[in-house]
Amino acid sequence: MSYIKEKIKENKNIISNFSYLSILQIFMMLSPLITYPYLLKTVGLSLYGESVFGQTLAGYIGLVISFGFETVGAKEISINYNNKKRISEIVSSILFAKLFLWIISLILVIIAILVIPFFSDNKLLYIFSFSICFNELLSFFWFFQGMEKMRFITIVNLISRTVFILLTFILVKTSEDYVYIPLINGLGYLLSGIISFFIMFKYFDVRIIIPTYEKIRYYFKESFLFFLSGGFVFIKERTNALILGSCIGMSELAIYDFGLKVITMLKYPIVISGDCLFPKIARENNLVFGNKAMKIMFSASILIYFALIVFQDYIAYFFGGNNLSDIGYLFPLMGLYLPLTVIAVYARFGLVLHLPKEYKNSLLYSTIIYLVSIVFLYLLNMISIYTLIISFELSLAFEAFYRLYYVHKLLNKN
Repeated sequence: MSYIKEKIKENKNIISNFSYLSILQIFMMLSPLITYPYLLKTVGLSLYGESVFGQTLAGYIGLVISFGFETVGAKEISINYNNKKRISEIVSSILFAKLFLWIISLILVIIAILVIPFFSDNKLLYIFSFSICFNELLSFFWFFQGMEKMRFITIVNLISRTVFILLTFILVKTSEDYVYIPLINGLGYLLSGIISFFIMFKYFDVRIIIPTYEKIRYYFKESFLFFLSGGFVFIKERTNALILGSCIGMSELAIYDFGLKVITMLKYPIVISGDCLFPKIARENNLVFGNKAMKIMFSASILIYFALIVFQDYIAYFFGGNNLSDIGYLFPLMGLYLPLTVIAVYARFGLVLHLPKEYKNSLLYSTIIYLVSIVFLYLLNMISIYTLIISFELSLAFEAFYRLYYVHKLLNKN
């Protein structure tokens, strides 16, 4: 018992941050599921799929704006934990770099809406969808992660998600109101960013200063690898949605999006624990600790997977009624994301810290596998929800076990 108490005390910050992040991410994922039945009933599968399509395109823009700064920022903040001046420099440099990319992206979006008929035919939807990029511009998750003070970001996002739920029921009254769905998300992210600003200034004494060109250039250079890796991940995770919306139909996209929301919600304990452990592992260079955590989370993911299979029909009917009668059959296939994600998330620690080239290669090769499989599916006229999911899982399996191989090499070397 004394050993357990000692371990709890030793990892107090990790346990606390994991608890707050769990509350946050569960609510973040439940919030769209809470509104999903209402939106499905009000706007229908097809128009809801249109809004998902617009938000997916905005996600590609958000990837450019975030540019991998979060990973570098969290690492720099954790290293300079007690240096207030240095922390202000880090926050200011990353914020100005993001603002530059945000402005450039806004200009390009306006040009696209004015020039390209596909976007100009539904300009309001795509303008509102761009508001989602407030999340990338004003997200300070990485700051609180580096400071290991996740309770603040939990409170902030609980407030913003509550506003999202309320505005959904207030603003979306008819099928024509589907264009407001991405705007409501964007307003929530804007509110979250404003509150985060206030907390950083008041409780952490962060001050915004004009960064030098060299500082901004440094963060672009340091973040480029993570930008590429994030791009590879995003391509694999979001391209399925674009293909479904473009080649099959918006109703099928809405069904796929719901299944992905459920799986993502179940994945969050994996991602949360990784976010909580990364500062400790990076600071202490403790790969053994990360490997033990991976084994525990892998076992938990298997249990979650079997629970999903048992309750798949109940989940589908509860959220979508007869509209989602077929979604339950996707869960056994999509559920395999869970154990594969555990390996991919935890095995990345050693590669990021010691073998960045192999980390990049794991993403590059797996993305190539995914894209090649998509091309073959297209040429063979075999594109469907099922085949797209299988293509993604094959690439994720390669990524996970490629990383695991090199992690074992690192552990054996030590």
